[in-house]
Amino acid sequence: MWRELFSYSINPEVFLDVGNLWSLVHTDQDRGLEVAALRQESTARWSDLATRLSAGQRRKAARFVLEQSAPVAATLGATLHSLSAPGVFELPEQLSAMALLADDVGAGAANCARADAFRAIARRHGIDAAAAPPHELAQDRRINDSLFRLPGAILALSRRSDAFGAVLIGADLAQRELGCLPSWSFAAEVLGAPEWERLDMAIPQTADSLPAGETPLGLARALADALADTPDQQAQCATGIALYLALIDEWDRTLFDLTLAHLDPRLSMALLLQAKAREASVYHENFKLEGESLRDWLSKARKDPLPLLEVLGRSRIIRKGDPDKSRFATQMLDYGGPMFRVFNDGEIAIIRDWITDLGQDDSWPHPDSRGAVLARLAATFVAPRSEIGQGDATLGVTPTGIRQAYFTLQGRALAPATRAFAAEYCEFWLAKARKCIDATCRSLPVDWQPGLLREWLLDTHDHHAARFEQSAETEIPSREAVIEQSVQLAPLTLIDGAWLQGFTDIALASSRVGAPLFKTYWDELGNGAWDMNHPKVYRGVLSAMGKELPPTGSLEFAHHPDLRDDSFQLPVYWLAIGKFPSSYRAEILGLNLAMELSGVGGTYRNAHRFLQHYNLPTIFVDLHNTIDNVSDGHAAWAADAIDLFISAIEDPDEVRKTWSRVRAGFESLDPVARICGNLDFFTTRSKAPGKPVSAADALHHVPPRMNA
Repeated sequence: MWRELFSYSINPEVFLDVGNLWSLVHTDQDRGLEVAALRQESTARWSDLATRLSAGQRRKAARFVLEQSAPVAATLGATLHSLSAPGVFELPEQLSAMALLADDVGAGAANCARADAFRAIARRHGIDAAAAPPHELAQDRRINDSLFRLPGAILALSRRSDAFGAVLIGADLAQRELGCLPSWSFAAEVLGAPEWERLDMAIPQTADSLPAGETPLGLARALADALADTPDQQAQCATGIALYLALIDEWDRTLFDLTLAHLDPRLSMALLLQAKAREASVYHENFKLEGESLRDWLSKARKDPLPLLEVLGRSRIIRKGDPDKSRFATQMLDYGGPMFRVFNDGEIAIIRDWITDLGQDDSWPHPDSRGAVLARLAATFVAPRSEIGQGDATLGVTPTGIRQAYFTLQGRALAPATRAFAAEYCEFWLAKARKCIDATCRSLPVDWQPGLLREWLLDTHDHHAARFEQSAETEIPSREAVIEQSVQLAPLTLIDGAWLQGFTDIALASSRVGAPLFKTYWDELGNGAWDMNHPKVYRGVLSAMGKELPPTGSLEFAHHPDLRDDSFQLPVYWLAIGKFPSSYRAEILGLNLAMELSGVGGTYRNAHRFLQHYNLPTIFVDLHNTIDNVSDGHAAWAADAIDLFISAIEDPDEVRKTWSRVRAGFESLDPVARICGNLDFFTTRSKAPGKPVSAADALHHVPPRMNA
């Protein structure tokens, strides 16, 4: 169950029904656990074990801890990675959460997330299983199922930040209060490696991702404090703290018991028998052990394998201390034997180690009995069977107009019906864009080749500059026209970066392709600083024009009379496609390049001239003309991301298909109506409209506003 939950929740586009999800992750949170006491108890547990082990056993235990804790390491930062959303882009507390996330994922540097530090440690010590990406970890049966509960719960809850935002903030605070896990401190002392400190969530891992003088722990406490004026969210935050502590305590105790089992050949063999008992009992009715069929022994071993272990150790198929002379480890496992290919190489090693150990003195390394450890593990392995899924396909709302669509798509989570609408809108817009490919001189090159895109980028920038020079004498629009255009751009500009929101996902944000996209998104939101937040900066420009608009995520903004319907068409596309960082990755890459390149060298400079003429603030256009530059700015990063994405594809046919999708995404920034036709989705769609959207629906789409 827990492995399935982890595997399902890796996908940044999934939606989980709140009730079903909470029943899956809920645990005993009323145990009164406190961070300091939990840390002290866990540290004592692992330290005591270290004193009881030989140097070789300590190394074996440390390597096992690394292997088994890989899923938890893969989710470092996941508590916050889905909090950022257009509806709360301008909130200072949300920007603090983004700064914390940026620190966790490497602040836009590829392979520099906390999870990557763990993988580096694993590779350094040759533990390939622990260095695998999340989707491979989910398929690795060497990692115990029960150890996926904590990371699975965190990932799953993160996919519903709209419903569990305050719970996630509490869980994040508890995680940072705990610091480096005691089990990792144990492994670090044994194995050594410079990257271990980066696994401590209380300590910053990058030099400039946090505000000056701030620490991750301090910011996490401030985030939790921001919920203080809202009693319901404060209670949810407390629930998140209690939930994380209960889950990490359970995880740590289970890992400890599994480590004991891994160190002990007899308990390892007992667990192997227990794991194989269900399927093996079908085939062993006629094989007798001490007067009872092996099938019956195996049936009982599903609850308690120790009696079968003792009986098997006394049987004629075992030669104590000598696996090479034991039929159970030779003829029965060899080609033609009754158990050929039943056990993998690792399991055969467990069998042989157990037989060897039978000829030696018992060296069980813990005061508790093997039976007590098995009983604890058996209790942990019991998981409620519950369907993991997104619930009823009719769940969610289907906007009936462009303004309702803008309001509905302000958050992160998309219920099935709303997701279907968003996908349909994307397809509508992209179909229009495809008609424009090669119909104008602005299209991307017909074919992709290494190095070509960068050269094309520079040529296009030169063209923008030349057009600006030619337009230098163009008549300046009236002050009213400049203000009107600025107002109509507000629905678009106040969600600056929305097409990239999916790349805050921890796995995407630190990938080679995703890192420059995350870095761009983080720039758009001001790198955690409210004064630099682009939506906030644009509101300052509007204010200087005498225009004050409601909060972007409000129903009042979407229905504001100063805004035209057609001013929401492109923004809705941004909001929709930003929800699909996997499904529409190629198109997003093309759209990102188009957006970052669109004003550099020309349009922004013209806008500067118009605004300056009327003594209006030019900071927004000046800012974008510099950070979007084609040398080492957003436009350059966008081109590099595309090259990285396509260069990883080996099949030439797939390269052509992907490049075609990138080209469509590029055109989708501004489909030419005279070529592609009507851009009003709601007058062209064939489906009957769904149920309308109300203000109450915002509660189901937008992460918490905290103390806004």
